[in-house]
Amino acid sequence: MPARPGSAYRPGSLVEHFCLLEPLEVRLLLAGMPELDPGVVLACGGAAIDSDWDTTPFVIDWNNDGKKDLLVGQYSYGYIRLYLNEGTDAAPVFNSVSYVQSGGTPITTSYG
Repeated sequence: MPARPGSAYRPGSLVEHFCLLEPLEVRLLLAGMPELDPGVVLACGGAAIDSDWDTTPFVIDWNNDGKKDLLVGQYSYGYIRLYLNEGTDAAPVFNSVSYVQSGGTPITTSYG
């Protein structure tokens, strides 16, 4: 079957494989798939945390207080932002952000 303009169908694609399955096979395949929560928007000081684009947030107990904190790399300039959790792991509260530093200078990674 050739691809139509604007169609998600492409030869060899996941859509093609689903198109070739019988309805019962599709239901059995999807039955084993995990159901994901819709997610939440994290905020800092009442504003949504913008992780920029092409970043990978990392959760770690940065300051060893037993609560998971948030590290977020910045695509532009390579800075690493640190959000310390003032709430709980189940209900995190982030009120301030700082850059990870060494010797008083922000640590940067490669970027761009």
